[in-house]
Amino acid sequence: MHVEKGENGMKPMKWMMGILLSMTMFTGVHAEETGSLTLQCHINGEEARNLAGDTYAILPVADLIFIDGNAEYVMCEEFISYDCNWDELTASQLNDYALEMAEKADFSSSKQGVTDKTGEVVFYDLKPAMYLVKRIETAEGNEKYSADPMLISVPSFSDNAWTYDVLTTPKFSEVTIREEPEEPKETDDKLPETGQLKWPVPVLVTIGAGLVGSGVILNRRKNTKEQ
Repeated sequence: MHVEKGENGMKPMKWMMGILLSMTMFTGVHAEETGSLTLQCHINGEEARNLAGDTYAILPVADLIFIDGNAEYVMCEEFISYDCNWDELTASQLNDYALEMAEKADFSSSKQGVTDKTGEVVFYDLKPAMYLVKRIETAEGNEKYSADPMLISVPSFSDNAWTYDVLTTPKFSEVTIREEPEEPKETDDKLPETGQLKWPVPVLVTIGAGLVGSGVILNRRKNTKEQ
C-alpha cells in the first residue's frame, strides 16, 4: 500500500520535471550552440586565382540572443553607439557601418586566421553574434586586390531557418598600384666650373692692363709734342 502511494505520488513529480527539462532544452539550445565562419577568398574571371597567405580577423560587435523564439542583437560595449535595427539595414548601409567600425575597432584581441593555398580560412567555435570581418595583413602578390570590411551574422537566417555554419566570399576589387616616383637627384648649388668662367678673367685683366698702359704712353707723347 505504501509502495503504491509512493509511485502515485512520484508520477506528477516526474511529469513536471520532464516538462521543465524540455523547456530548458528548447530555450537554451541556441545560446549553447556555437557556429563557424568560412571565408573563401578567390578571384574569378580571366585572371582566376586564390588569395592565399592573407590574414583575416573577426570581432563580435553584437551578441545574438534568443528570447521567446525571437532573435535580438545586443551591442557590445565598444560598439554601443552603432545600436540599430539590424534587420532593416540595406546592404549598402551594412557596408558603411562595417567601414566605420573597422576604423575604430581594436583587433588585438580578435580571432585571426590565414588563408590556405585554396584561399580559404575557417573560424570555429563562434558564439552567436554579429561579427566584424577585416583583412588585416596582405600577402605579397595580393596587394592589387582590395577587400572591404564586412558584417556577418553567425548564425545566419535564411529560408526560415538558422544556419550555424556560415560560408561567404568576400568581394574583391582590383586597384591600381602606382609606382613611387624616383627621388630627384641631388644638385650642387655651385655654378659649374667651365672653361668659359675661368679663362676670361685673367685675359680681361691682361687686356685691361694693356689698354691702360697704351693710354699712358699716348698721353706722354701728346704732352711731349705740345712742349
